[in-house]
Amino acid sequence: MNAFFTQLFRPVVDSEAATRKHLLWWMLLRLLLMSVLCITAALLRDRSNNLIIPPLPQTSFFLLALCLFSIGSAFLLQKANFKGRKLKAFVLAQLWADALFVAFFVYATGCSFSNFTPLFILPIITAGLILYKPGSLILATGSTFLYAAVLLVELYGPLPEYFQATNYRRPVQLLMLLTPFAFYGLLFFLSALLSGQMGSRLHRTQQALRKTTQAYGQLAHLYRQIFNDISTGIITTDPAGRINSYNQAAASITGCKRALVLGEPLARHFSAIADQLPNNPGRSVCDFVKPDGEAIRLGYSCAPLRLVESEDRDAGLAKVITLQDISRVERMERQMREAEKLAAIGEMSAMIAHDFRNPLAAISGSAQMLSMSADSSQTGATKVTATLAAIILRETGRMEKTIADFLLFARPQPPRQQWFQLRPVLEDQITRFLGTGERFSNLTLQWEIPVDMLCWADQGQIGVIVRQAVENAWLEVQESQAIILIRAFVQELPGEHNSLSLEVCDQGPGIPVELREKVFAPFFSHRAKGTGLGLAIVRQIAQQHGGTALIDESEDYRCIVRITMPQPKIAPR
Repeated sequence: MNAFFTQLFRPVVDSEAATRKHLLWWMLLRLLLMSVLCITAALLRDRSNNLIIPPLPQTSFFLLALCLFSIGSAFLLQKANFKGRKLKAFVLAQLWADALFVAFFVYATGCSFSNFTPLFILPIITAGLILYKPGSLILATGSTFLYAAVLLVELYGPLPEYFQATNYRRPVQLLMLLTPFAFYGLLFFLSALLSGQMGSRLHRTQQALRKTTQAYGQLAHLYRQIFNDISTGIITTDPAGRINSYNQAAASITGCKRALVLGEPLARHFSAIADQLPNNPGRSVCDFVKPDGEAIRLGYSCAPLRLVESEDRDAGLAKVITLQDISRVERMERQMREAEKLAAIGEMSAMIAHDFRNPLAAISGSAQMLSMSADSSQTGATKVTATLAAIILRETGRMEKTIADFLLFARPQPPRQQWFQLRPVLEDQITRFLGTGERFSNLTLQWEIPVDMLCWADQGQIGVIVRQAVENAWLEVQESQAIILIRAFVQELPGEHNSLSLEVCDQGPGIPVELREKVFAPFFSHRAKGTGLGLAIVRQIAQQHGGTALIDESEDYRCIVRITMPQPKIAPR
């Protein structure tokens, strides 16, 4: 019953669904209250002449009319789907009907002598709680007029015949009715003011509570989202050392499922952490073995969390433990240190290689002079000298190229991109490159590049790419007659850029699939005499142009070095 009245007289927030709910509760209360009053009064009718109660047929008719009206109103409220002002008007009409029912009941139970006149207060209070002060004042005014009408009918109009069987005495003067009218009128308006003020205050309180609840809900949602989505593992324990929260990151890091660790002591699943917490309250590192057997380096920190107020400083302390898998971090730190070491070594090597060029040039020049002097003489000794000089010149040439490639890779220059005709530039650079010696005499080049094709790139670096790729292809097929195809085409793409594909194709033995990515690594070569820098330079320059380099094959060509670079769609005319 307490819950019933609490639900009934709970103030309405600005929700139409809540207003309908409160009105339905009021209809039910109206029916139950009037039924109880009528039945109780009927049972007491024959015991006291001071109690004026209509006969049973009239009472039954009144209850039936009230029941039909309530059912019809509830049905109309559900079907009509009133909203806004129409809903408030419907509520006000229902409360006016209640006041009319009360007025009729007061008239039937003795008018000014009726013991049921205070029933007018119920719709007034309901109006104050649902419609606030304006609604309660309207109902108080209406109830006052209805009560005045009842008193006037009592004074000048007809009265029921069953009044004569009681001790009822009809008032003969208007002054005799002023006292009850003034009393109840004052009571009605006082009830209206109090209920309206209480309803408004409760409404403001509920609005503030709703805002606070919404803010708390948003904060709780934000907390849950942060708690579950953060990459750092978080474990909280109660003062007894049992795990009471465990986020998804902690489960991912440790490999322990959330359902298995919640409510369990921390030491049962994380003994390495629990054993060190008393001695290492700050940031610590330990070795942790996942349930699947994988060993990781676990970084963790612990902070106290006081949950209850207590004089004992050690009581009521929970713990918040943060976890991180630092295995990857430590591995990256090692890699960075190694990269820095390699960078320093590379820089020093570049300096050394640069310094080697001068004595290498001197050696090469001396070997050339020996060769020239030997060619002018026909003695046996000079022939040996000529042979040795040729060997020196060949090997110094190899060393010079290796040093040049190393410096090109170790000290890359930023590309100076411009529009140029691709084929004439490549033909010029490749022709000059091939014309440096007789070793390329077995090489035949084929071109599939339109003469008028434009390219947005660094001319010199594109030439280096093709030279390195051509030389790599020639080394694969140098023992036979080599045919190398150089082709290029542009692919139209959506967006701001197209794609230029530059390919160098050969019919050699090809490169195994498992080695096609490794050959682009510096100093890696699948040939015994290779330096491992040619394709590394190709990829490096391609990446500097925002492109890629890879190894592929087709039915006609066993090895294809494909360089892909973005090209602006707007080219000069």
